[in-house]
Amino acid sequence: VAWAQFAREYLQSRVYSSSAEVTADGEAEFHLIIVSHVLEHVENPVQLLIQLKDLLASDGSIYVDVPDISAYTSLADLHIAHRYHFSARTLLETVHKAHLCVAEIGRHSPPHHPRSIRCLLKLQCDEPRLPGADLNDEQAYSRIRAINRWSGYYHLRQRVGRLIHRLLSRGGK
Repeated sequence: VAWAQFAREYLQSRVYSSSAEVTADGEAEFHLIIVSHVLEHVENPVQLLIQLKDLLASDGSIYVDVPDISAYTSLADLHIAHRYHFSARTLLETVHKAHLCVAEIGRHSPPHHPRSIRCLLKLQCDEPRLPGADLNDEQAYSRIRAINRWSGYYHLRQRVGRLIHRLLSRGGK
């Protein structure tokens, strides 16, 4: 991958593609692990966080950044490669299932990515205080229901268009 090559050549960083590579290399503890726009792609986000937790130094942190489902506004916001979609509440639940705690959490708009939620995870910390509205997913679910309705109309329109095209192409013969 291009970014991995860049990190090796220009930053003299070690890049690992799996936790097995890390342990085989003899690395035991990391002070910072960055998981930026990755968690939504993996098969089991909780298991990944548990594996990463085991690689942390006692004062280490995991930086997580994921797209914010509550910011989705259309079908175009859904990405086919995303296995999971996170809100602040579901990200917190995922983190708690991995027995990590959230030192900081907030929304932001990174360049070249959708509006997102970023958080800093620790082995031990005080729990962050979030306004109740940040933990209420009803607005996000309402948006997703609306997107799904429009998606159904879109696919119906596509099928009708193909049917009309087939009928017209047969009639011209």
